[in-house]
Amino acid sequence: MIEASGAEERDETSVPFVRLQGHGVAADRRILPLFLRVLLFVLILTGSLGGAVWLIRHGMPAVYARSDLTYVYYVPLFTFLMPYYAYFGIILGLVVLGIAGTYIWESPRQRLFPTLLGKVVLSFISCLLLCAAGIRYAWDLSLVWYKQEAQQAAEHITAQEAELFITDAAAIAAALSASDHILIASGTPEELSRQIISNEIGKNDELGTYYTQTLSSLVNEFSFPTLSIAETSLFYYDSVLYFGSVEEAAMEQISEELGRRLVQQYFSEHVIKADPDFDIIAQDEYVVKRQQQIAEDLAEYDTAIGEARQTIIEIENEIPILQQTMGEIRQAIAEDEQYLAEYGYDMWGRWLEEDRAMLGRYENLLAEYQQGLADWQQYLADLENNREILTESSQWVDVELGLFTPDNQIEIVLDTDDPLPPEAYLSTLVHEYLHFTSYVPEEDLENFFEEGLTEYYAREILRKSLHTTVELGYSSAVDIIQYMEQDIPFSEFTEIYFSKDEELLAQTVDQTYGTGFYATTLPVFKLVLYGDDEAAESAKDDLIARMEGARERTE
Repeated sequence: MIEASGAEERDETSVPFVRLQGHGVAADRRILPLFLRVLLFVLILTGSLGGAVWLIRHGMPAVYARSDLTYVYYVPLFTFLMPYYAYFGIILGLVVLGIAGTYIWESPRQRLFPTLLGKVVLSFISCLLLCAAGIRYAWDLSLVWYKQEAQQAAEHITAQEAELFITDAAAIAAALSASDHILIASGTPEELSRQIISNEIGKNDELGTYYTQTLSSLVNEFSFPTLSIAETSLFYYDSVLYFGSVEEAAMEQISEELGRRLVQQYFSEHVIKADPDFDIIAQDEYVVKRQQQIAEDLAEYDTAIGEARQTIIEIENEIPILQQTMGEIRQAIAEDEQYLAEYGYDMWGRWLEEDRAMLGRYENLLAEYQQGLADWQQYLADLENNREILTESSQWVDVELGLFTPDNQIEIVLDTDDPLPPEAYLSTLVHEYLHFTSYVPEEDLENFFEEGLTEYYAREILRKSLHTTVELGYSSAVDIIQYMEQDIPFSEFTEIYFSKDEELLAQTVDQTYGTGFYATTLPVFKLVLYGDDEAAESAKDDLIARMEGARERTE
């Protein structure tokens, strides 16, 4: 045994300092000074917290988008913290993280994580997992809170249903007229209940719009209570018109005002006409009526075409007679000039003046006949083109959903056995109302632009009011209008549409894509509208290619 002489026994484990070889000083075994450790810790915490938030935003919604939330461990004590759900989760994660960080960086003997890299890696992983866990727990609490709030909102709405909702069609029409802005919702009773309850929860100023814009959209399968009011076909609440289904009696009372208000919201700077002659008509009745109308129109076109052709023949017969007479007058003038030169009598001079005056009159008359012939030929071409369009349209009578007949008649097809979905009815209503409000007597746009612009505007109106896109027809025409809108401002298209100024349309198109573009591509525009699917798609691609080429040349 060796005894320590005169020295105290040293406990190695209690001494935080060691003597370094070659130096007579005590050194701190901690790797970094305190302020650098704090700075590094804050940087790691900030980066990993951002990573945790990214994981929550991109990964957690998919995990928690389910209806069964009963598995969440829910403590009623935390209910009051729900408006601050994120802060609670983050604070909880930071408390645990602080304890773990202290242990990692300040362990007494520094044997657990002796290297700087090991401490950094472990701190980063701890931050990531602990922050994710805290925010996950807060997310769980938020969903449970939202489920309870949905149930309470449903009970509140049910208790005050009679005071909150307007279900009478006449009263709805009056409310639409008085409203500054109208939104539309349609769907199943479950979908309408979801929207009503979400909007009700979103009215809580303390919560803002987070729950309606984030939670309700992320938790797509959330099981909302079904409201009894949502079983109603039509009702109005808080500037929103809710459609469960389309019923003829209600539509007849609200459609005029609804169409006007929807169009007015979009074209706020234009005067929108009111009081069209509106009628909802059954499918079979509409088909019979349209076929009879088309037959009558075709007969009128045939009569007009026959008269135009006869007039053209008469003018064509008159023109050679005029030209022959003018030749005789020129011959007489030549003889008068010869006699006047040979004999110099005043009589020949007077006859020469009279023959020249007569020739002038005949030249004017010939010019009028030739211009008249050109006008009648153009009129005949227009008649034949319109007849062809009418003949083509007769093939689609069975699928037509509405019709505008000048000056002010709007007809909407509604089959009681198979009623239209609300979106289809609204799209048809807005489309025909646009025809009505933009109608200008004696002025017409080329049919491609009339129908293409009308359908384009109808889709935009419903996209803003219904927050969805409804595509019922004229898809290729709308595609081309959307392409052209990249080059032609909305205001110019709108001016053309409401003025029905065909000359302004041609001028605008030519200024954009080159002189003569409108006239040379007009047959292609028509093919897009009236060709079969394959021909219309090919014509659309052709037009877009031509416009792209014109754009490149101007650049």
